[in-house]
Formats: sequence, C-alpha cells, structure tokens
Amino acid sequence: MARVGERVFRVADVESRLNAQPGFVRARFSSPETRREFVDQLVRNELLVQEARRRGLDRAPEAEALFEKLLVQQLVADVARASQPTEADARAYFDGHPEEFTRPERVRLAVVEFGGTATAPAPEKAAVEREVARLRAAVEPERTRLFTALIQARSTDPSRSQDGDIGPRTRQELTQQFSAEVAEAAFALRALGEIGLAPTARGFVGLRLTGRQPEERRSFETEKSTLLARLAAERRLSVVDELVKSLSKTTVVEVRGDALQRVDAGVR
Repeated sequence: MARVGERVFRVADVESRLNAQPGFVRARFSSPETRREFVDQLVRNELLVQEARRRGLDRAPEAEALFEKLLVQQLVADVARASQPTEADARAYFDGHPEEFTRPERVRLAVVEFGGTATAPAPEKAAVEREVARLRAAVEPERTRLFTALIQARSTDPSRSQDGDIGPRTRQELTQQFSAEVAEAAFALRALGEIGLAPTARGFVGLRLTGRQPEERRSFETEKSTLLARLAAERRLSVVDELVKSLSKTTVVEVRGDALQRVDAGVR
C-alpha cells in the first residue's frame, strides 16, 4: 500500500488501523479518494516518527514515561478482560440496592419558624397554636397572604428571605433541618395549602404544603449501561490490586522513607 523509508504499510495494516477508529471516523473514509487521505495521514505520521527517532527523542525520559503508561494501560485491559461484568451481574446489583435507584418522596413547603432570638425567647405553645388556628380558619387566597405576612413578621428561619420557601425536602432532610416531628407533620399534610405545626429544639415550625413529588424508581434499562461501566471499573481496580499483591510477593520491593525527604515536588 505504501512505503516510508524502511517501513512498509500493507493493505492489512491500513485496514487494521482504519477499523480501530470510531464509527464516525470510518464513515469519512468510505471512498477510495478519502481512503487515500487516511493513508496520507499514516505516511505523514510515520515521517515524523522516524525523524523523532533519528533525533533520539524516543529515548527521552518523557517518551519512556509515556510508553510505560501505555504498557500499564494495556496490561490492565488484558488482565481485566476475563472479568467483565455481565447483564446478570448488573441486574443483581440493581435489585440488591434499590435505595440507589429510587428518588424518595418529597414535599415542598413554606415554613414559619417561631424560634427564640437574642432579645426574646421562643413563644409559648398556646400562642403559636392560636396563630396556626387563625391560618387554618382562613380560605385561599387569604390564607396564603396571612401565612406570608406571618413569615415576614415572625419567622426566625433563613428561608424568610424567600417567603418561607425551603424547596422540596425528603423526610430525612426535614429531620436533619428541623426535627423528626416536623418531618412527620409535613408528610401528613395532604391538600395543597394545608397547614401543619410541629416542635423543634428552637421552638415551633408552622408548615404550609405547596407541592409534593412522589417516589420515583429508575428502571434497570435506563441504568444498565452506567451500571456495567461502574462494575467494570470496580472489577478492574480489584483485579489490578490482586495482581500487584501477587507481584509484590515475587519481586523485591523497597521504598526508603529517608529518601522521600529529599524529593522536591516543585511546590513553593
């Protein structure tokens, strides 16, 4: 097919290199004219490789480091090839870890926190219950207006700047942010606009339900390719670790700790 100095490219060589390219690249070289471009690229690259060798660059430390890196990559691919995960492996993981592929139910809330401040303690429960009763007695849109006004007048929660909106929250997130009682009261709300009340370590929190997101579990089909790639990476790491342990038993390995003190990492 082509000759560059002592290097010969046969038809099989060109086919091998062409077939190693991604599909969209191969599609570019579907005609004899465009395949000539591909061969010209091989010739150009070979000229540069031969010149680099003539200058001794293939013996430079940087070139040796790159070659060693490539060797390691090829070795890792070789030892991992026999342990590639199957679809059944991915399915078993998917079925065994449902929590990883499930988005838990969330509620969206507006909150008014009746907490203490530097100048005043948290209000008594009876006073808070009267405020909540007044809200529950109102009808929309008056209830929303009263709740927002109460937030601006009384809330000690940072969400006050967003009219009390804390966004969608899971039970766990509400428990961490406020208390388990707040989480329970929030998820007990059913109708949009419904008002709840629960205690916290800082006082009380009034809740207004503004939205709900049901639990959602992703399907195996949508996760399969990601899972296969993840399991392959984990197995590759495991296989390489085992290989390194095995090699360490048959090869003398010594690291001098005192010499590490003399290494200059170039960090200033």
